[in-house]
Amino acid sequence: EFIRGYGLDPPSTVGSTMVTDLSSGKSASAVDVNTVVFDEIPDDVVNAIVDEGECMFCAGGLMVEHPLLQPYLKRIEGSMDGVMGLDAQTVERLLNEFV
Repeated sequence: EFIRGYGLDPPSTVGSTMVTDLSSGKSASAVDVNTVVFDEIPDDVVNAIVDEGECMFCAGGLMVEHPLLQPYLKRIEGSMDGVMGLDAQTVERLLNEFV
């Protein structure tokens, strides 16, 4: 049901990152919101993904990187890294605050 609904109501992920300079104690943090916009996902594609079983190990069954979903992926508002758990650009930006 989750996967089928993603074509109607785009899912979002929310992640937070904090880095700390241990020598100074200074910290910097950020929150990332990433939204995945899909076209309508056909029932046969949803069933194939569920039958494979891997989606059961992903939050909300969201497997944006899955090859069967790629034709229905319209855009990501944010980053693929952020959707999958840790936005690399955010980490780099926060680390650069200490350079």
